[in-house]
Amino acid sequence: MPEDSGQAEGGAGAGEGLSDEELAELAAEIGGSASDGIQRPWEMGEPSDEAPGLSESDQQLIEATVAKEIEAAVARGMLPSSNPLAKQARELLHPKADPFRELAAKVRFHVETTCGFGSWTYNAPSNRQLPGGVILPSCIKPVPRIVVIVDTSGSMQAEDLGKALAAIGDGLRSLPDPRGLRVLCGGTRIESAANIFRKEQIQLVDGGGTALDVIMRQAMEEKPEPKALLVITDGETSWPREEEIKAKVLVALTRKSRWCSPPPKWMDVVALHAENE
Repeated sequence: MPEDSGQAEGGAGAGEGLSDEELAELAAEIGGSASDGIQRPWEMGEPSDEAPGLSESDQQLIEATVAKEIEAAVARGMLPSSNPLAKQARELLHPKADPFRELAAKVRFHVETTCGFGSWTYNAPSNRQLPGGVILPSCIKPVPRIVVIVDTSGSMQAEDLGKALAAIGDGLRSLPDPRGLRVLCGGTRIESAANIFRKEQIQLVDGGGTALDVIMRQAMEEKPEPKALLVITDGETSWPREEEIKAKVLVALTRKSRWCSPPPKWMDVVALHAENE
């Protein structure tokens, strides 16, 4: 047996007395301390003022380069896609956006892009008012009405309803409306309707079956008429025709539907579930 086992295994004594070229060959063969925690003589050691090491941007560049090489190896069949390294490479190169943040951003977009010039009021003087002239009304910016529809049918499990409450909580924070957020709950018809200011005020009444197309048509009869509908459901429902709904529709799916067809293409869809759920 060799006298220095650390030398044989690439330990602290490995590489002593070798030239730079021989050290480079040994480093390529053995690797570094990242695999086993044993310091190698060709490594620079802990960062210091004299040798601060790589900057954060350089580290990120190296990580991305290695991840791309791993993905290329998977594409060539040299590495199985189930390998932990392949999974880490995918997570680094293709990070998933937080679905609730994506949903909140899309809700704001649908509301802020609502068409309409506004309305007029005599409660405030117009900026174009002339002294002694005819009283002119001022223009006020409309507050677009968004109505949230929560599927409370029997297929909606506790986890689905929990995601619905979380989405509504984000909506309350991102869309402060002095009238409160209009929330409709039900399965085949509206079972509860309220303007809420806190998600704890929502009454999740079980509606039995599922026919959200009926509830969406009923929602369009609200006064004032909604400019956007946010539908939170597991997707196991029927859908209305596009000409029946005059508002923008955003669907938040709590999980993959087991048997129903996906929402129509004219609806905007956000998945609140992971791909494997």
